[in-house]
Amino acid sequence: QHSVRPRVKEWSLDYGYSKSATPDSYPRRTYVAGPTGGFLFDAMATIRSHLDYICKESLQGFKVVLHNPAELPNMERHFRVPLNSAVYVGVKPRVTTVSETLKDYDPKGRKCYFADERPLAFFKDYTQNNCLQECQSNYTLRMCKCLGFYMPKNENDSICGLGSLNCLQNSRVDYLKLDSDKCSCLPTCSALEYDLEISLTDWDWHRAFTALRAVGLRDFVQLFENVHLSRLVVYYKDIQFLN
Repeated sequence: QHSVRPRVKEWSLDYGYSKSATPDSYPRRTYVAGPTGGFLFDAMATIRSHLDYICKESLQGFKVVLHNPAELPNMERHFRVPLNSAVYVGVKPRVTTVSETLKDYDPKGRKCYFADERPLAFFKDYTQNNCLQECQSNYTLRMCKCLGFYMPKNENDSICGLGSLNCLQNSRVDYLKLDSDKCSCLPTCSALEYDLEISLTDWDWHRAFTALRAVGLRDFVQLFENVHLSRLVVYYKDIQFLN
């Protein structure tokens, strides 16, 4: 009998992996620096007939967000992977921690929250970004009576249609000006952020497929004649994290 391995969640923003965590614990981790030990997405295919140059910005390709496991992706902080390109992303994590001796101080005095000090309605873990997303969701619901499909929401909350698009877009800026102070979204006392070094090169994969056709793999090549391909590689630059 084949058994499915359960997803073991052995990680927290404040304490990292527990002592009982195994190499397969979730979130997955690597023990090797450089592209060999990184994440390779090869290849992301885009069908040519699906491209729409009337869409916003007329830019084609993929948006990628790198975030820690405690947060939902914030699409405002994305980088792009263009069509027919290879993007290599070297990651240098920065870990910020605060001594437990400061836990007796008021959060406003130390200017940060420990993970168990500020519960959120829609998120298991408190982070400043999660708090701001929840704050925006609450503000948008009050102003627009609906929410974007990508926002945290309750089961009975309505999803905004085209008629609420302007209100939805305005709320993304207005809540920061009018409502964010009420939310008091202080940073976390333990923070995990990423510095990225991105290198991009044109990927002339058509030449490789021409060679495959020459050696008789025509049926395989025909599957890719009407697509664009992109490659993404994400890896740690060093084994050690910066504290």
